[in-house]
Amino acid sequence: MKKNLFLSFLLLCYSSALFSQSNLRYNLKKEDRFVINQLVTQETTIDTKDQNQVIINNLSATFQLEVIDVLPEMYVIDMSFLSSAINISVDGIEMMGLDTNSESLDPSNIMFKGMINKKVTMHMLPNGKIIEVNNGENIIDGMIEAIGDIDQTMIDNIREGLKKDFSGETLAYSLEQMTYYYPTSKKEINDTWNNKYKGEGKINTNNEWKYISEDANTRIIEGTASVTMNLNVEPMFMKLSGEQQTVAKIDPASGFFKEIVVTTTTSGNSYLSSLPDEVNPTSIKMNTTYTLQ
Repeated sequence: MKKNLFLSFLLLCYSSALFSQSNLRYNLKKEDRFVINQLVTQETTIDTKDQNQVIINNLSATFQLEVIDVLPEMYVIDMSFLSSAINISVDGIEMMGLDTNSESLDPSNIMFKGMINKKVTMHMLPNGKIIEVNNGENIIDGMIEAIGDIDQTMIDNIREGLKKDFSGETLAYSLEQMTYYYPTSKKEINDTWNNKYKGEGKINTNNEWKYISEDANTRIIEGTASVTMNLNVEPMFMKLSGEQQTVAKIDPASGFFKEIVVTTTTSGNSYLSSLPDEVNPTSIKMNTTYTLQ
């Protein structure tokens, strides 16, 4: 009798453990639509010989994701910007302000508005890994067309510059930061797993994720990561490293997030390409929030 009770207890424990595991992944349907607000605040401090220079970048954007097809182990999703704004200041002095909702006739703002409602298509695995982004040139073409009548040489120069921000690989890296947090196997509460973000070798993130909790309304996953940045924005080159913390609050039914908060802190050195031996201690603090409307 005792032996039978012991075996029954073991089977019960095994069964409970088995069914407490969750298949953490996306569960999207064709024609699902998600409208997301993104807010980014980035503070860069560069310690030169003469002074500390502080550069503040504020970015806001609203964009839509629409599931246009559901394939075996693959989602095909269209992404388009609905609005966007960028503000850059140096030591408290505004250097650039662009806003797609502005009626400004400044050529840069007119070009910036050309990105709105231009669709790109991404192919995403159920764990959120984006394996391909197509039609990135739609955004670039829209921005160039918005400028109007310009010569071909200028078009080629603008196109080359925009590719740094809107190539398929750059867009995939940017989008993965809000999609790619799921494992490839079932997990229990407190289990961990790892993945990586790679942005054209310029920004690399090694992530460790942890399944924190889940109830009927919200699943919580947290991430810690090591970050390396090798940024070349002429005339400046930056080589930085640091840490990143992520908290994702997720709808358990669809697997899509309700809110993601990312905090990144990096430090290292920067230098001008014309003065490669003059090294300047540099740090970047960045806060990013994605909120589902």
